[in-house]
Amino acid sequence: MHNSIRSGDESLEDEDQGRPPSLLSDDQLKAMVEADPCQTVEEQAQRFSIDGSTISRHLNAIGRVKKLDKWIPHELTAGQMLKRHDTCVVKAAQSQA
Repeated sequence: MHNSIRSGDESLEDEDQGRPPSLLSDDQLKAMVEADPCQTVEEQAQRFSIDGSTISRHLNAIGRVKKLDKWIPHELTAGQMLKRHDTCVVKAAQSQA
């Protein structure tokens, strides 16, 4: 018999199990990347003793992308923003037609 039933809890509602607390904060990683933007995911993972996929998730969450062996903020140039705007205008016009 399941422990919750033994204790008298006969509810069929799912309990929120949640995600375990992260061993790494975005602020810690951001500070480390700003101090040395040339570190690899593997080096960062070893430093914090966590999996590389966790580092990658956090880097994505703080908006960092790897370019030319450096982690940099992902920012669009004026030309890229204009191209995206133009594409949206064309798509909006097509959907209204």
